[in-house]
Amino acid sequence: MKGIDVSKGYGIGKVLIVDKTFEVPQEKIEDKALEIKKFNDAINSVDEDLKMIQENKKDNEEIVSIIEAHRMILKDPEIDIMVNGYINNDGYNAADATNRTANAFAEMLSMVDDAYIRERVADIKDVSNRIIRRLLGIAEVDISELKEPVVLIAYDLSPSDMAQVNAKMVKGIVTEIGGKTSHTAILANIMGIPAISGCTDVVKAVKTNDIVIVDGFTGEVIISPNEETINDYNEKQKVYLDNKEKLKKYIGKESVSKDGHHVELMANVGSPKDIEAVLENDAEGVGLFRSEFLFMDSATLPTEEEQYESYKKVVEAVDGKIVIIRTLDIGGDKNIPYLDFPDEENPFLGYRAMRYCLDHEDILIAQYKAILRAGSHGKAYIMLPMLTSIGEFEKARVVFEKAKSILREEGKAFDEDTPLGVMIETPSTAVMADVMGKYVDFFSIGTNDLTQYTLAADRMNPMVANIYSYFDPSVIRMIKMTIDGAKKNNIMVGMCGEAAGDPLLVPVLLGLGLEEFSMSPNKVLEVREQISRLSYIEMQEIAKNVVNLTTKEEVIEYIKNNVNI
Repeated sequence: MKGIDVSKGYGIGKVLIVDKTFEVPQEKIEDKALEIKKFNDAINSVDEDLKMIQENKKDNEEIVSIIEAHRMILKDPEIDIMVNGYINNDGYNAADATNRTANAFAEMLSMVDDAYIRERVADIKDVSNRIIRRLLGIAEVDISELKEPVVLIAYDLSPSDMAQVNAKMVKGIVTEIGGKTSHTAILANIMGIPAISGCTDVVKAVKTNDIVIVDGFTGEVIISPNEETINDYNEKQKVYLDNKEKLKKYIGKESVSKDGHHVELMANVGSPKDIEAVLENDAEGVGLFRSEFLFMDSATLPTEEEQYESYKKVVEAVDGKIVIIRTLDIGGDKNIPYLDFPDEENPFLGYRAMRYCLDHEDILIAQYKAILRAGSHGKAYIMLPMLTSIGEFEKARVVFEKAKSILREEGKAFDEDTPLGVMIETPSTAVMADVMGKYVDFFSIGTNDLTQYTLAADRMNPMVANIYSYFDPSVIRMIKMTIDGAKKNNIMVGMCGEAAGDPLLVPVLLGLGLEEFSMSPNKVLEVREQISRLSYIEMQEIAKNVVNLTTKEEVIEYIKNNVNI
């Protein structure tokens, strides 16, 4: 089967299907006492599972507290009364009664003014789904406690699913939806797991314990391969791992072209646990800390203190290197149930990221304060996503100064000189970069969104995957405008989109004058080795010619023919 190669490498292993879908039976029942017993047995069984997860994750306070909240929901007498009522009075089966109860509570709580109460909706749905799966005999797939190496096959994996993945036990990931910039892809890259997305109907094509090969270079999934094919891929994997081993000689070396031009190679991360990969691959800092994963992995809104502790861990771990923390980037393909986002026709063009945060000043101030405080332990920069105008930046800066003022009043230590920059991911900011550069401290180009907005092609939609490409000359011109605007104003300019680690585009970015490349940690040494073979002066000429080309096909062909990749 064929999909989109989204994380390089080769994976061979037994299939584990992660399927969280189910249909709730509607049949009425006669033996009500038996159905209530089934419900109570399911409650006790789920509680034992949750207790075991708590024990296994006792070193992770965040997970322990979330599980404890779920166990309390299991024992909530109001829920018990309603389920029993649906069974005894209406004759609903236990699964249907549980589902109806969860929906009723979700509807009631979502209308309450108190934010804390509304935040319980996601917890109730999670717990009720566990109970229903138990009643229906659907086994829970705990991907955090795998006993043998597997290849995960799923329709999709959420960021919270990916957060549970043990990279040592997961040899590959294949999903039916998503692309190179999906969050499954981004996190798989960080963890160094071969991954393929957009592989239609793969869940139906395989069954648990089938042997599959995941080719993270071609996007091929080979089901039930013969011995010869397995041997071929074992050899490919050996060569790939040997080459990765050879790259280790670049650890501790500067990122410099063969004619002496220095750049910074940094890493993108989603949580403090990703820092191990940053250090192992000798990245020169963190070019993008995706703070939204702290929010997505929590059942409730993270407090200032909880955020501060997470940011502080990363800042201290990199020991004096820069950490660029992006403020909450939600909306589009990333929704958080407890924030009660509106349903929109076009969420990628709607109420997301800074648009939401500027309307919810309390959330933005808490995050600003947490990052500012973390900056007292090293170098923390703040980056604002999804801005479209200087006016929006000015509003964000007013709140930034307010957060500083509050910290002064509270007497808390923070870095007064914390830089405040913007993520260039809309055409409006790219074309205004020469003016915007007068107001901000730095730019970081987010090519994932900049590409989709420039080309009007949803990066998650396989129907327009042939249009979405950061090799399109229009996107490259947007990148050039941004770099030129930064240089005109003497501010730092980097890139944190997936393009920054693409070996085919790196020569062009170098020639355009990009100063900082931020990518998945496992790509850092590969790019450092590549840059060491390139001449900055020659790449300037290459970039000049690329900008004048007319199609993405011409761009790709020109680079392949004129640069030793």
